[in-house]
Amino acid sequence: MKKYFILFIIFMISFYTYQSYAQDAQENVASETLMPFFNALKAGDSTKLLQYIDGPLHKRNKVLLQQNDNYGDLLKTKYEKAEFIINKIFPIDHEKLVADILIISPGGNTVKRKFILNKKEGSNSWKVIDEIRSGM
Repeated sequence: MKKYFILFIIFMISFYTYQSYAQDAQENVASETLMPFFNALKAGDSTKLLQYIDGPLHKRNKVLLQQNDNYGDLLKTKYEKAEFIINKIFPIDHEKLVADILIISPGGNTVKRKFILNKKEGSNSWKVIDEIRSGM
């Protein structure tokens, strides 16, 4: 019986440690990655956006962000007065998170997005690596 109690205690400590890790990662991602990413969208700042994306999202948008002089203005027009609401951030594993986002336009239209974020290897910084669109 004592052995099961010790296993239970170890399990609970592991569970709470993981929960603490997930909570810290969520707060870090919201303040240090997602909010600056949203601010760059609102400002139409292509250079800044490139700092917050990686992976497939970077591959799909790199040329557009770097070489289309009008793209920043298009982003600014589309997102400048939009409201970004982070509904939930949840871990996939220790290296990946999913953020459920609502984007509300000034006219009241709501668009749902899921952003997949990956922890950059060897650091505590996160990058948006993909976007899943719905509710268009």
